[in-house]
Amino acid sequence: MGSQILRPTTVKRQKGEWLIQGPWGRRNFPSMSRVDLYGQLRHELIASDVLPVDSPEPSNRYHDHVTMTVMTCSWIEGQWVSDEPFAARLKKLRDQAKLTQEQLADKSSLDVGTIRQLEQGTRTNPLWQTVCALARGLQRDVVVFVGTDGWQPPDPDKDWKSRQA
Repeated sequence: MGSQILRPTTVKRQKGEWLIQGPWGRRNFPSMSRVDLYGQLRHELIASDVLPVDSPEPSNRYHDHVTMTVMTCSWIEGQWVSDEPFAARLKKLRDQAKLTQEQLADKSSLDVGTIRQLEQGTRTNPLWQTVCALARGLQRDVVVFVGTDGWQPPDPDKDWKSRQA
């Protein structure tokens, strides 16, 4: 059984099943050929509007376009979502709010230097308090930094009740 390591995501075969793993979690696929797995992933990526409809069908020799796309995406709420650097997301949200960096700093009670560093990508992995302050300053829900519009985390009460049934 061969395995193929993708960074930061892994796709590997274990006990006949396929496992795709990333920072977003894990997905298991039943036993199938490599071509069928990449064909299914291609279909999901097209349905999620991440790959163009005319992208080539994968084969044993050619599936890099699917592999590279999966490496730059996350699986959220049943769809593939293109990952976006925090810096690009913050700048886009600030531009949508029609705020300058100084105005956002004032509204979020953060230093303008912090906002500049985050937007330029020289400061990465902001603290949770910083992300929450930015969301307040933008007058948006903090989930806007997740990657999907309107995405909500699963309801733990609902999940618990469904397991009890």
